Amino acid sequence: ARTGNAAFVRDGRPHADPAALRARLPEFAEAARKFHSGEMNKKEFKSFSGWFGSLPQRDDETHMVRFRLAGGRLTEPKLAYIVDSVEKYGIDLVHLTTGQTIQFHNVQWEDACEILDGMFDVGIIPMGGGGDNPRNVAASPLSGVDPGEAFDVLPFAEASEDYLLGILESIKLPRKFKMAFSNGSGSDVHATIRDLGFVAKPNGKFDVYAGGGLGNRGPRAGVLVLSDCEPSDVLYCVEAMITLFLEHGAYETRAETRTRFMRDRLGEEMFVEAFGE
Repeated sequence: ARTGNAAFVRDGRPHADPAALRARLPEFAEAARKFHSGEMNKKEFKSFSGWFGSLPQRDDETHMVRFRLAGGRLTEPKLAYIVDSVEKYGIDLVHLTTGQTIQFHNVQWEDACEILDGMFDVGIIPMGGGGDNPRNVAASPLSGVDPGEAFDVLPFAEASEDYLLGILESIKLPRKFKMAFSNGSGSDVHATIRDLGFVAKPNGKFDVYAGGGLGNRGPRAGVLVLSDCEPSDVLYCVEAMITLFLEHGAYETRAETRTRFMRDRLGEEMFVEAFGE
C-alpha cells in the first residue's frame, strides 16, 4: 500500500481503494459546513470540494453532485441508486453530461454528503469529479455491441479509471485531464480531441492521440503520439501523459494550463518526443 494514499497496489500497479477514499468524506462535510457558515470563501471551497465530486452553484446555497461512470456504464444497482436518490432527495434537475456522467443539481449540502457516501455502496467512486483532477474516462457508447467496432474498449476505460483513482491522492495536476477510448466504429466519443485518447484499430492495437481539446482559447485535434500501441501498454501511456503534464504544465498561468497549450509551448515534435521518453 502507498503510505498516506487511498490506493493499494496489485499486479504491480495502483488501484483505487474505495474504503480509504470513502473514509475521507467527513473532510468534505466539514468544509461544506464551513462554507455555508461563512468560515470559508467560495474560491477556497471550490478548490477543495471538486476533488470529492461536488461543487457549489452560483446561488451559494445549493450544490452540484457528479457521479463518475467510466465509459458511461450504468449497472442496474447504479441506476437504481440514482433513481432512488432523485426521489429521496427531491432532485429537480438531472443532467446527463457530454463527459458520460450524471449530475444532480440544486442539492442541499447535507444531502450532497449523503449522496456521495451512498455512491460507494453501489460501486461508484465520485472523487476527482471536479477541479484539477483526472475526470471521468469516456468510451464509445456502443462499445461491446457495435458490429462495426474494431474491438470492445470499455474494459480499457474502466481499467484506466481504476488506475487514475489509485494515483489521485499522490498527484497535483495543474488543470483537469480528460481521456477517452474510441472503438473505431465511428460511434464517436471524440477520442482525438481529448487530453489523451485511444482509437482502436482492426489489428487489435490502438493509435494514441494527446494534447487535444475544445474551448474558446483554441480548440484543436490531438497529436498522434504513438501508433499501434499494444493493449497491454495502455496504462503506460496514461502514466506517461500524466507525468508529462505534471512536469510541463503551466501551474502559474491557469488560462493556458490545459495539455493543448503545453503542446504549443513545447512544439509538436518535442511534445511527441517527451511523451515517448
